[in-house]
Amino acid sequence: MRIQNVLDVIRKMNESSDEITILKYENILIRMTCSPILFFGSILNFIISYIVLNEDLNISLINSIVLLGFYFLLEFVSTIMRSEEFKAHNISLIFAAVLIFSVMRFYHLIGNSVWTIAIILIIISMVRIKRSMLIIISGTIFLLGVYVWHKSYNFSMGTVYYLVQTILFGILFVITVGVHRIIINRVRKIHEQFEYIITSKNDLKMLNTELEEGIKEHINTENALKSSEHTFKAIFEGSSDAILIIRNDKFIDCNLATVEILGYASKQNIIGKSLWDICPYLQPDGQISKEKVLQIIQGAQNTKKAKFEWWIEKNDGVLLPVEIMMTLIVVNSEKVFHVLWRDMSERKQMESNLEYLSYRDQLTGLYNRRFYEEELKRLDTEINLPITIVMGDVNGLKLVNDSFGHVMGDNLLKKVSEVISLGCRAGDIIARLGGDEFVIILPKTNYFVAEQIIKRITNLSLSERVGFVDISISFGCYTKNNKEEKVEDIFKNAEDRMYKVKLFESPSMRSKTIKVIINTLLEKNINEERHSNRVSSLCKSMGEALGLSEYEIEELKSVGLIHDIGKIAIDENILNKPDKLTEDEWKEIKRHPEIGYRILSTSTEMSDMASYVLHHHERWDGKGYPKGLKGDEIPFVSRIISIADAYDAMTSERCYREALSEEAAIEELQKKSGIQFDPELVSVFLKKVLVRT
Repeated sequence: MRIQNVLDVIRKMNESSDEITILKYENILIRMTCSPILFFGSILNFIISYIVLNEDLNISLINSIVLLGFYFLLEFVSTIMRSEEFKAHNISLIFAAVLIFSVMRFYHLIGNSVWTIAIILIIISMVRIKRSMLIIISGTIFLLGVYVWHKSYNFSMGTVYYLVQTILFGILFVITVGVHRIIINRVRKIHEQFEYIITSKNDLKMLNTELEEGIKEHINTENALKSSEHTFKAIFEGSSDAILIIRNDKFIDCNLATVEILGYASKQNIIGKSLWDICPYLQPDGQISKEKVLQIIQGAQNTKKAKFEWWIEKNDGVLLPVEIMMTLIVVNSEKVFHVLWRDMSERKQMESNLEYLSYRDQLTGLYNRRFYEEELKRLDTEINLPITIVMGDVNGLKLVNDSFGHVMGDNLLKKVSEVISLGCRAGDIIARLGGDEFVIILPKTNYFVAEQIIKRITNLSLSERVGFVDISISFGCYTKNNKEEKVEDIFKNAEDRMYKVKLFESPSMRSKTIKVIINTLLEKNINEERHSNRVSSLCKSMGEALGLSEYEIEELKSVGLIHDIGKIAIDENILNKPDKLTEDEWKEIKRHPEIGYRILSTSTEMSDMASYVLHHHERWDGKGYPKGLKGDEIPFVSRIISIADAYDAMTSERCYREALSEEAAIEELQKKSGIQFDPELVSVFLKKVLVRT
């Protein structure tokens, strides 16, 4: 039964793969093997020692009790070894117990020196039991053997007894070492198998992980490919730009945008055609479409891509400019061209507009200075001789701008450009240099013909007006007859001649324009006309009262008539506003002396009048406008106009108030005498002018 149990333990040890479990079964096996030997050995020791050998009872009993004590010690050790922290040292402790027993059992036989050596060996075995175990046990057995051999000459029952104990101890040693060796070898094999299994398991896990990752990657790649194909298809079909696929110079696919742009019914009308089949025979640069596109495709085979501008012929015959981007790609292991083209109609139109603006004057539509300079260089060749340059300058433009605003001035320039264009020939180059200056290049034209063209333009201008203003243009021309002459000098001579003509034509034009301005102002506002006439009459009376000369009186009368000429540029809604003016509106009203000054100062004969008009709203105390002049700093004529203007304004009905009585107006003049008005002139006005009236 016990043997069966031992075998059962060994079988379980063989079936186990866990090292801790194997050590547990090892502990059980040693306990099952050694415990009976120790137990029965203690009893046998007492019988032989006391009964057979007749040794002292105490000694026999002590020896048996010691042996029995080791039995209990083994049982105790086996019990406490179940704790995790001691399981790894079960066998070592058991061997240590056996050695202690052996030394204590035989110390009185082998002597103190041998006993001391044994104790040292035991200590060494406790430190490194696995390496010194066999040496220590063998040494102990050897000492016992020497003792038995020594006592062999006196062979007796004692000798037999000690020999039996030696054999018994040897059996214990052999059993213990043998079992331990079996267990250790088994554990090593199991450990190696376990390590192999663990390694194989880890390798398998790694392979499995790699396989899973590979599968996932394959799935992701497949999904990405499907997504990419779906995205490409969506982009291909949904693109607003035309996309085609070309293989062997033929269209094998195209998107819906291509069908719509070309105006065909379906893709089938396009697939199978070549690029030159949907193009005009010649491109704008004169090259044959087929030859040019074959060259481009051949070059793209090496560069993998090409980008060029092209003209497509739609189904209805309309030509369409496009930008083509051609890329060599691989589809199903086959090289094809991905062709994308974009409609360039808007861009071409924009480029045309930009080119137009870069060489055209935005206001008049004529060529600008940049084009003129480039064209003059191009035309300055012997084949175009004689070449004549005509310079023109619009008279009175500044006066019109100041009087009627820049809108009227722009209209004047537009009308001038129309007149010049009508008077010139088809091949003549007309340009606006800037401001009021124009230039005409007449290739293959002599001076006589140029004079005829100028006369034709002048006659046309006489019949044209802009608003109330007549058109007046001063011209000057000069001709280059031989290639040695510099074209810059020709331009300069034409400009000089134009300025000489302008000296004679411009003043009369300005005077005429000023009269037009005055008439326009008076016609536009009947109240202003009446006010100007009354102020002019009062100024004349003041001149007579002051004893001025006839010329001075006439000048004073004229200034009184035109003193508010600057109001021509003021909005009528402000001039006729019945309510109180806002601050901005009042600032606008206060501009009319300056505007009047700019209008009149353009004419030499009216330069003095311009100064009088500028200062007719200055005050005696220096709080007037526009310059804040004080006292005698204010021109004499301006001071007279100021009094006449104020008196008539007070005694006249205005849209924003009723007229004051003559008495109230006189009282106001007296009150403001020495403050707003010249006190001496107020006195003359009250005593001599108003009395007459």
